[in-house]
Amino acid sequence: ADVRRRSTLRWRRRRGGWSPGWRRRRSPGRPLVGPHLEWASLLGRRTAELHVALASSKDPTFAPEPLTSQDRVALFHGARRLTRQVFRDVGSRDVASDDVQRVLKREDEIIERLRRLSTIPVQAYRVRCHGDLHLGQVLWTGKDFYLIDFEGEPSRSLGWRRLKRPAAFDLAGMIRSLHYAGQAAALRVSLEFGKTVD
Repeated sequence: ADVRRRSTLRWRRRRGGWSPGWRRRRSPGRPLVGPHLEWASLLGRRTAELHVALASSKDPTFAPEPLTSQDRVALFHGARRLTRQVFRDVGSRDVASDDVQRVLKREDEIIERLRRLSTIPVQAYRVRCHGDLHLGQVLWTGKDFYLIDFEGEPSRSLGWRRLKRPAAFDLAGMIRSLHYAGQAAALRVSLEFGKTVD
């Protein structure tokens, strides 16, 4: 059998940091994940601690505020505007994918689902967020994570960056970044080792 089927890529601790290495696969399921689940859990804890710290300030510009029905409607309008823009951008390209075409035909349904979400009462708070949280804003020391660059999304106005939002705003940015990183890693492994590494 091909040794690549029986081996798992992992990161080994060596002097000066981490380096890739191979070991025999011991358990089925997620052979390429290795210590990344542990690191992702730690990053999640640090992100939660960030939001608790930001929401604990006595300064009224940082104090948490309840998410109101007007806030939910405003979030819906922003999501609807972004959804329509994405559909226009994708629709203007000549994409041959059947999957893409099926999604493009469901624009009204997707917007209606977003609208319905805005009508559901939720008990949540708006807080000052990082505003541009992704893996590029994280420093890894080898033992812990540090979150940096708190100026928010540079392309946005200062007023927009200072708005309070649900903490899920930052979480969505980080989840998207983790997804991109995973896709990039999977593509690299596929290109270097072929489809024999799952």
